[in-house]
Amino acid sequence: MDITNEIKQNRILKAYGGANGNKVAIELNNELYMIKFPPVAKKNMDLSYSNSNISEHVGSTIFNILGIQAQETKLYKAVVNNKDKIVVACKDFTQDGSSLYEFSKIKNGCIDSSRSGSGTELSEIMAAIHEQPFIDEKKLNEFFWDMFVVDAYLGNFDRHNGNWGLLVKNNKVSIAPVYDCGSCLFPQMDDETMKHVLSSTQEFNTRIFNYPTSQIKCDNKKINYYQFLNTTEDYSALKSVEKMAERISKNKQRIKEFILNEELISPLQKEFYCKMLDKRNDLMIQPAYRRAKKILSLNNELNTYDTLISTKCEKAIENYDEPNISLSDFKKWCATQIKENNVDVNEFVNINNEKLVEGFLENRSNCILRLLNKKGMSR
Repeated sequence: MDITNEIKQNRILKAYGGANGNKVAIELNNELYMIKFPPVAKKNMDLSYSNSNISEHVGSTIFNILGIQAQETKLYKAVVNNKDKIVVACKDFTQDGSSLYEFSKIKNGCIDSSRSGSGTELSEIMAAIHEQPFIDEKKLNEFFWDMFVVDAYLGNFDRHNGNWGLLVKNNKVSIAPVYDCGSCLFPQMDDETMKHVLSSTQEFNTRIFNYPTSQIKCDNKKINYYQFLNTTEDYSALKSVEKMAERISKNKQRIKEFILNEELISPLQKEFYCKMLDKRNDLMIQPAYRRAKKILSLNNELNTYDTLISTKCEKAIENYDEPNISLSDFKKWCATQIKENNVDVNEFVNINNEKLVEGFLENRSNCILRLLNKKGMSR
């Protein structure tokens, strides 16, 4: 569909910021849309205009397919300066009266932060997420990591504090839909480079293991997506890896069908996007998923182990009626004996409470083992 006339006749007085091409507001199908025009390809002189509009649509739609709310987009044709162009229409999610506050503004308002809102050091972002008082920090933290994992899958090199944030309407705060995905899937790549990459395993691997990198930094260095996802110990990041990797696997065919059915994407681009997404999933997301599953499983076992010991120790102290016993010291002593004697923690919880406390007070070695063997202990 060509919307040249709609762009000329249905303009709305509203301005949009950001880089990556000109933007206008129009009424389309009785709703407000931001129309993005293709920017000049500054990094590739062989490409007249960047493919960022296509990247915007593909990236946003994939976020929605994976269950993360993103702006609604659609590709159209339009005549610009007597040339046929592909533009992307992005439904304006503030047309209901909501106000968008980019995370950079939220971060800049954190009193304890000594850094500016635009700083993308990961530790600063995490601190601002936990310090901001506007929305539940666990919910915002989960959203950030879910978005980070999908950005890694899409190869987004430009997710910064100015292109995600919060919506406010009638003093109610919510997380804004994901937007500004025009830096996904190599928007500066021309047809010849796509053909070259498609024919070369090495070129694919370079674009998975080496770049693109994230705008988010660790120790003032841009994060390498592959290295981070496959080495992180952050519990929230690992949970998002687990969740989003499973969604990617479940929706692989749906994502492929979406791309193949887009009329305004060329056959070469379709082949490139589908293969690149498959490779990034197989070589980066799924290895990170297998590692995350192992770590989270072990963490769950350790939590169960700690809960059982804590419950047993609390009950034993209560039964013994000795309020001056340090629960932390008692738990540590029990855990040490369990590990040293390779005791099943489920068997440990059946030990006589009074005799267990007596063993702790007298610091009896092998106390737990002797109680399990029913040899008892004399006071």
